Amino acid sequence: MEKNKSLVISATIIALGICVLGYFIYSSTKLITNSNRIVQVKGLSERIVEANLAVWTIRNNISGNNKISLYNEGEKQCDEIINFLTSNGIDSNEIIVMSPSIEDIEEKYYYNSERKYKNRFTYNRSITITSNNVKLVQQLTQKEGELLLKGISLSSWVNYNYTNLNDIKPEMIEDATRNARAAAEKFAKDSNSKVGKINSATQGQFSIYDLNDYTPLSKVVRVVTNVTYQLN
Repeated sequence: MEKNKSLVISATIIALGICVLGYFIYSSTKLITNSNRIVQVKGLSERIVEANLAVWTIRNNISGNNKISLYNEGEKQCDEIINFLTSNGIDSNEIIVMSPSIEDIEEKYYYNSERKYKNRFTYNRSITITSNNVKLVQQLTQKEGELLLKGISLSSWVNYNYTNLNDIKPEMIEDATRNARAAAEKFAKDSNSKVGKINSATQGQFSIYDLNDYTPLSKVVRVVTNVTYQLN
C-alpha cells in the first residue's frame, strides 16, 4: 500500500516537472521568436537651401624676362583687380591678397638645357574673396571680361557654400525618423504585425551638393537615418 502511494507521488512530481519544463520551453521559444520579429528601415529627409557663403579665388599669372618689370606689372594688375572688386561692392575686409611669387622657368627645368623659353620668369598672385553676398559675387564673376579687356591675365574659380546646417539639423532628423516610422508601419501592415519600440537607430552623415549644374546657389541637404523596430 505504502509502495503504491510512493509511486503515485513520484509520478505526480514527474508530471509537474514535465509541465513546468514545457512551460519554460514555450516561454523561451516565444521570447526568441518575438526578439527576431524586427524590421530595418531607412528614413530620408531632404531640403533645398540657398548658398550663403561664396569663396572666389582670382589668380593673376603673367610672364616676362625681366624680374623687376614683371613684378611691377604684376603689382599694377593686382591693384586693377582689387579696384574692380571694391568699386563693384565687395568690401575690402572680404579680400585677402596673397604674397606674390616669381618663378625662374629655366632654373626649374635646368635638366632640359637645350630648350629655350620665350619668357624666363612667371609672376603668380592669388586674391581670395570670402563674402556672404553670394549673388553679388555671382554677378561679378560674369563681368571678368572687363578685366581681360584691360590686358589683365587671370584665371578664377568660385565655390558657393551653405553654412547654416545646424539650424536645420534637428528638424531634418525628426523628419527622417518620421519617414522611417511610416515605412515600418507599411511593412507591419503587410505582414499583419504592429510596430513596437525602437531596437536601434543610427543617423547617417549630412551631405550637401548642388541642385544641378545650372543653379550653383541652390543646394540640396540630405540625411538618411537607419532604424530597427520591434514587430508585435
